[in-house]
Order: sequence, then C-alpha cells, then structure tokens
Amino acid sequence: MIFSELYGAYYKVMAKIIDTAIDHPLKKGELYEIIQEHAFGESVLAIEKAVTEEKWQLVHRDGT
Repeated sequence: MIFSELYGAYYKVMAKIIDTAIDHPLKKGELYEIIQEHAFGESVLAIEKAVTEEKWQLVHRDGT
C-alpha cells in the first residue's frame, strides 16, 4: 500500500511539472514549489535532484 501511495504521489507531481514545463519554461523556484505543493515533504529531496540532474529525463535543465 505505501509503495503505491509513494509512487502515485511521484507520478502526480511529475505530471504537474511536465504540464507546467509545456506551458512555460520552469523558473528557478517553481520546481521546488510544485513539489512542495503536490508531494510529500521529503519528496523534494529526491524529485528535485532527479529532475534537475536529468536522471528522470522528462524535463530539460533549461526548464522546458
């Protein structure tokens, strides 16, 4: 159960990040704000690093 809740939150926050990046390039603090709003508190540590370092190749470093 906890596995599906954790990864479900990750999928939802990534969908919001991608939607935002499609609308406009993500600004510096915007990624952090989206993660804080839509995921668990400690998720920002894993998600922000994975996105900014392009380990999860869904958003480019320039926010597009």
